[in-house]
Amino acid sequence: MTNRFYKRLTYSLSFTLPILVVSGVLFSLSFLINPPLGQFLFDVGNYAYYLSYAVLAAAIAYAIGDRVSIVPALIGGFMLFDGSVGLLGSVVIGFFAGYLTKALLGLFPDMPKTLLGIFTVFVYPVLLTVMTLGLAFLMNQYLSMPLMNVIAFLFYDHHWLVITLSVILASLMAFDLGGPVNKMAYLIAIMTLANGLTSTVMAAVIAGGMVPPLVVAVIRIFNHREEDERWWITAIQGLSFLSEGAISFVDQHKKYMTPIMMIGSGLAGGVVGWFSLSTRIPHGGILVAVFMDAWYYFLLALVIGMVTTFILLAIFNRKIKRKKTSETPLQV
Repeated sequence: MTNRFYKRLTYSLSFTLPILVVSGVLFSLSFLINPPLGQFLFDVGNYAYYLSYAVLAAAIAYAIGDRVSIVPALIGGFMLFDGSVGLLGSVVIGFFAGYLTKALLGLFPDMPKTLLGIFTVFVYPVLLTVMTLGLAFLMNQYLSMPLMNVIAFLFYDHHWLVITLSVILASLMAFDLGGPVNKMAYLIAIMTLANGLTSTVMAAVIAGGMVPPLVVAVIRIFNHREEDERWWITAIQGLSFLSEGAISFVDQHKKYMTPIMMIGSGLAGGVVGWFSLSTRIPHGGILVAVFMDAWYYFLLALVIGMVTTFILLAIFNRKIKRKKTSETPLQV
């Protein structure tokens, strides 16, 4: 059940992520350009962000209830712009519309083909939309303020708490490098982009995800093995915020490499949190830093995380070599 939930969530995110990226870029550009063009970009970025609510809900619903569930989820998700439940509300709407569709279709498994057309085009969409809109209305009315208070408390109001969460979520990006834990930490960070606001946790997670592949790329530069000659591919993956670039290297010594990578990523996230760097853009790697007010601190966070990782790897490698030497029998 948990695996299905995770798969549907990550599947729907692939549809929503490009919209969030475009929205964040337009938001950021709007502050660099004078009106009226700047105001126009701000408005479009705003519309794009609220569009992501509808797309996320519709994608989740489609993964569960197929095409019939798209319309109610699309409309229900879009209506969340009237409140402050954010993308988390879209997730709820998407699963509600999807499973509601599945249940409704299950009531009439032997629907005659002559009636199937009118039901799928008229009866099901109208009925499901009314029920989904009811949930959206209740969420906007009764969940908006409590949820915004929780998000503000966790991710905006308390600096020490933001730093702590930045360290934890950034370190989890290096736990399985693109696996379930990595993806869930990333999803939590995306949920902090409430109503298009900038998020320090989002910036920290991006830094944390970049550190492992960048470290591996530098290590491969100084190795002379044939498989390390294409180090530049790993470097591009790191700069593009693709943590998966470090998998093949880390898997060789996973027991000690994973904790070390997590420490480096967590430290990079902590530096981002300390300097209160933030972003509206949930993906893009080093290109995201261009739109940050103090982008040089983001680079500093990457450097500190990478240098710490190198030092720990050097210390641990030395210990392993000493252990192997002591275990080798003396040659007489």
